[in-house]
Amino acid sequence: MSDYSIKPYTTTVVIAVALGIFGGHRFYVGRTFSGVVFLATAGFAGFGWFLDLFQLFTGNFTDSQGKYIRPMKNTRKDRKED
Repeated sequence: MSDYSIKPYTTTVVIAVALGIFGGHRFYVGRTFSGVVFLATAGFAGFGWFLDLFQLFTGNFTDSQGKYIRPMKNTRKDRKED
């Protein structure tokens, strides 16, 4: 098993940039509870959203299973090998 998520990095980044203040990226990766919290608090007034973007760009953002969403580590080829 891999330590990397099956969620595509690029899709997660696009959703985080476009809908991150509302928690869209957290819903996408399966973190529903924190997505609702982001939705209710506007991403902790933007601070939580900024922190999530930082984690995404440094490769430290995880999905609901604790697997990392990183560029070039969760390509279609890599997902087939698992």
